[in-house]
Amino acid sequence: KLGMPEKWLRSVVPGAALLGRVEPGSAVDTLVRLFTLGEGVAGDAALRALGECAAELARMEFLRTVGGRVYSRFQLIPIRDGWVACDFPQARPKIGEDGMAGAEGVMGLGPSTLLLRGLTPPVEKGKVLELGCGIAWLSSLLRQAGHEVVSTDVNARALRLAFFQSKLRGVEGMDLRLGDGFSTVAGEAFDLILCNPPYVQSPGGERVFREGREGESIVARLLREMPYFLKPGGICVMLLNWPHREAGASIEEGPLEWLPE
Repeated sequence: KLGMPEKWLRSVVPGAALLGRVEPGSAVDTLVRLFTLGEGVAGDAALRALGECAAELARMEFLRTVGGRVYSRFQLIPIRDGWVACDFPQARPKIGEDGMAGAEGVMGLGPSTLLLRGLTPPVEKGKVLELGCGIAWLSSLLRQAGHEVVSTDVNARALRLAFFQSKLRGVEGMDLRLGDGFSTVAGEAFDLILCNPPYVQSPGGERVFREGREGESIVARLLREMPYFLKPGGICVMLLNWPHREAGASIEEGPLEWLPE
């Protein structure tokens, strides 16, 4: 509405809002530029702000140097109860022609993640599975609450960020497993299963962390398999999306057809 390019609004306005509240050249100014905005900073400024951490972050390949300036590979977002580590939004790769490039993109906290947290029922100390955990933020909250939690994802890079984030939050005992769907938990059963899969029905979609394939979706497969991994009385909460093509047909038809008797 203001006639400003969207890219300019995304980059300049948030930066001005944040940097306008800190002292120019201070350590906080450097950290905001580096980890929140994704800007490059001078090497000496990075050393002053990070101290001994700089060498370790570089060794972990969290930091990289390009043309004499230091950049963070990942975004660090402070939230009320800890930290979130994820890709910068502008750096999340798209799907390539082979349909696979882009599978490495790692999201932070989106509305669907917060919705899933809000829908998570209170459970007694029990065994919890989070499928497609991404950065495992929800898993870390449940682990902090004393639950035994298994977190799985097909994206190895997401699990590495989940591990890093658990250290930032001081969460111990994270059980992070690499694999598709229920393949990593064969023979196990859970009191609670949580899942926020790539569920958006979006023909030609470019983001594998968000969009499912056309036709039968990922959630259809997961819903069919899910009951066999729940303990008696167990609960599953899954976010899903499905096409509703015929006028007059029941809107619940899709998911109910996918579930076993």
